[in-house]
Amino acid sequence: MGVVLRIICCLFLRDLVVGMVFAYLHNGSRPFGLGSSFREFVVEKGLSVDRWVGMVLILVNRTVEAYSVGGRGLITGVFLDEADPGYLGRCDKCFVGEYVDAVIRIISAVHRLDLKVLVNGVRGFAQYG
Repeated sequence: MGVVLRIICCLFLRDLVVGMVFAYLHNGSRPFGLGSSFREFVVEKGLSVDRWVGMVLILVNRTVEAYSVGGRGLITGVFLDEADPGYLGRCDKCFVGEYVDAVIRIISAVHRLDLKVLVNGVRGFAQYG
């Protein structure tokens, strides 16, 4: 499958649950950060936001498949790194609104898979994770 994943065990204080397992997304052998990939594909290369969201969800689905045995999932959720809009860099067109909406769409899609989301990078997404 070519997906190399790191497992992150964490203490999730809000729910007072210990031992939740979150999978870190990778694209092949490269760690996958939301902000830097949005900058690369949408801001710099002109990919549509919808296509970028689709690309991220493909990685999420690969992660879920990679950590399932006999139809049983082995992870509690996924870890979305680099969520801070600062990763978008400086650009002529401000993409912050589109980026925030896209990240919220990704989080919602992950929740529909009955998984939790751990978001690194900006406090504003905490209410969605």
